[in-house]
Amino acid sequence: MNPEQVGIDYPNLERDWEAHLIWLIENLPEWTAKAFRTNRKSLRDRLRKTTQTAALQRMILLQEGKLASDQIVEGIFNRIMAPPNGPAITNPDLEPMPDEIQSHILGWSQNLHDPTM
Repeated sequence: MNPEQVGIDYPNLERDWEAHLIWLIENLPEWTAKAFRTNRKSLRDRLRKTTQTAALQRMILLQEGKLASDQIVEGIFNRIMAPPNGPAITNPDLEPMPDEIQSHILGWSQNLHDPTM
C-alpha cells in the first residue's frame, strides 16, 4: 500500500498536518512562503503526502504490534512529521518567516475544505 491509498478526509484537521506545516515554516521558510505565494497546490500536496505517509507507517507498525502506540506516534513524529535535526537547528543563519506570512499560511491551512482557498 502506498501513501496515496491512505484515505484521510480534510487532512489539514489532523494533528500531523499542522505539525508538519509548522515544521516547514520553521525549517524551510523560503520554500514554504514561495509555495504558498506561487503554487499552493504543491504545498498542499506535500502536506497531504507527508500526512498520508505518517498514517500508513502508523498503521503498519500498529499491525506489527512490536511497539507501544505512544512509541509509534513519537517515532513517526520525529522521523516523518517534524524531524528534530532540521535546518532550524543545524543552520543558525536561517532567516525565520515573518509572522504575518506565517499567519496567512496557517489560516489557509485551516480552511482548505473551502474551495475558494
